[in-house]
Amino acid sequence: MKLEQFQKDDLKSLTEHRGFKILEELVKEMREDLYRQFDEAPMWDANIQMNLSLVQNQLKGAIYLIDTAKAKTKSIAKKS
Repeated sequence: MKLEQFQKDDLKSLTEHRGFKILEELVKEMREDLYRQFDEAPMWDANIQMNLSLVQNQLKGAIYLIDTAKAKTKSIAKKS
C-alpha cells in the first residue's frame, strides 16, 4: 500500500497516541486472561475448548492489528 505523507504522519501519531498504548495494555491483559483460563480450565469440556479458541482468535486478531501498525510505522521511519 502506497501511503501519502499525511497518512504516514497519521500512522506515526496513531502508534504514539495514548489510546494506542491503552489498546496495547488491553491486549496484554487479554493474553494474561487467556493463559489464566487455560491453566484453570477442564480441557475435556467441549464448551470450554470452544470458548478458549474464540478468545485465542480474538487475541490473535488484536495482536495482528497492533503489530501491523507498529511494523508499518517502523518501515516508514526507515525509508524517511
